Amino acid sequence: MLGAQKLLLRNPVNARTMIADRDVAASLSACRTFASVDEQCNRMASARGTQQSDCAQSLRHAIDAGLFVSLPESRDIICRLASSTVPRSIEAIAIPTRNRPKLLERILSQLHQNLSLFERNPQIIVLDDSDNSAAQQANTEVIAGQSRLSGRRVLQIDKKTKQRLIAQLAIDTGISSGCLEFALGGGSDYPVSPGSARNTLLLSTVGRRVLFLDDDIQCSLALVPGYSERVTLGGSGTESWFFEGEKEIEQSCLVVEDIVGLHEKVMNFGALDMVENLATISMVDSHAMFRRIGSGEARVMATQMGIYGDCGVDSPLTSYLSGPQTWSRLVNSEGLYRAAIKNRLILRAPANFVLTNVSHTQAHCLAVDNTDCIPPFLPMLRGEDGVFGLLLARCVPNSLFGLIPRAILHSPDRVREFTPQAAISSAGRFTVSETIMALICTLGPSPGGTSTQRLASLGRSLQELRCARDEELQDLLQSAFEPLLIRVVQLMQARLDKCDAVAFWKNDLEQIRDSALAGLNSRNQLKPVDLEDEPGGVGPNVRLRGIVSAFADLLQAWPALIQSAGRLGLTT
Repeated sequence: MLGAQKLLLRNPVNARTMIADRDVAASLSACRTFASVDEQCNRMASARGTQQSDCAQSLRHAIDAGLFVSLPESRDIICRLASSTVPRSIEAIAIPTRNRPKLLERILSQLHQNLSLFERNPQIIVLDDSDNSAAQQANTEVIAGQSRLSGRRVLQIDKKTKQRLIAQLAIDTGISSGCLEFALGGGSDYPVSPGSARNTLLLSTVGRRVLFLDDDIQCSLALVPGYSERVTLGGSGTESWFFEGEKEIEQSCLVVEDIVGLHEKVMNFGALDMVENLATISMVDSHAMFRRIGSGEARVMATQMGIYGDCGVDSPLTSYLSGPQTWSRLVNSEGLYRAAIKNRLILRAPANFVLTNVSHTQAHCLAVDNTDCIPPFLPMLRGEDGVFGLLLARCVPNSLFGLIPRAILHSPDRVREFTPQAAISSAGRFTVSETIMALICTLGPSPGGTSTQRLASLGRSLQELRCARDEELQDLLQSAFEPLLIRVVQLMQARLDKCDAVAFWKNDLEQIRDSALAGLNSRNQLKPVDLEDEPGGVGPNVRLRGIVSAFADLLQAWPALIQSAGRLGLTT
């Protein structure tokens, strides 16, 4: 806004900017898809309620200012999307598991059937992090039995194998055992360590493209309502649907498709695919995406399916923060609303294929290109995949993320529910993974022309924070969290302003707003919500500093570990 009558109008694609009258800016914003000059004038005239001739001068001024991207320019940009001369194939499937032999048997059985049906032959690797000998033995028997039935060899990495791997890497690199134990073991103080299992699997698949599957998913896919095969460049692109109970999930119509092939399709999207189908493509909607494609070196480094069934997260807050379509579905009826904020059941996926620079790495069905130096996962606690995605976006030059318009069935071995008021309690407080992501974002871009250089640079910058006083760290976190919390307050208030006094969700939105407001006023962000339990009398702020320092060491050591794993040929 520039005074009462003028607005600063900016094209998010090419970042070109001009000053325009309010009514002109409103009408220009109606020109969101390709069309001729006359057709764009018609759109502007409809938006302004004026004659087409009255809009021509404003439109020409905007075109001369570079505010519009033409179809030929778009074709030129898309043609720079790097296409591999050799198709990129997924050569390994990695499954982390822990104390769940029945679920491991289910996923291995279904996976073998899917691979056989579609004539796929990737190596299957199971990382067994079970913490008791009975579960370890049961998993060994499951793997042996499924290998016999399918005729496919399944490689098992158990705790003894992982300890041998740590010893090999320590000898080969000289990296301390403490750093390696943190990277691949997660640390003894944190029994929940899915990230360390994923790091072990990354080192075991160096030089290949790998598909991560959680042990509690099934090889059945849900189609997104109204989905299409078109491609969107840019944006986030996911929508959510909700269910009142498990019966709806059990009775749903699921399909069997080539899971590996769908990921490969997106990983291999290139200029040829884009240009041949330009009419079905929505153009990039951010300057960052524009730059990455325009570099001529952009690659899809991670591809992800949507999720169906258990949502895989511990709070429904993201549903409250979603766009208008998801929000309208959530509050369609009081019965559905009450069920959705309790039962964790969801269908979340894009309605079409998406290529974007916005991080998407929920790891239930995530493929990554591990042929280069990609970053590690946060080794301990939850949210490890969010940290991984942020690092991938920041540290791997010109990386893109691909989303698939399918949702894979996620069904744990027990019915899980959100804890009461989970959205309210999570609206103003943050976890360890969210805190580390916030610290990374405050550090600015990591210098370096390669992912190796950027990871090392980021690790050094994080390590320097160990000398910062608590007050300085609190200021950093407050500056990172403030925009997020303000958005929550603004969005909740905007929806409250539009509701009537008896809206069944009104009280919940007021409490979420107030919780975010309390977070804005808090100076205690050094105590993440998942470090509230204090074993041995060690305070959360001290434990957080230790985690940040250990992760900083890991980021600096990770390129050497990648190189060493490649030399050692750990799974060949």
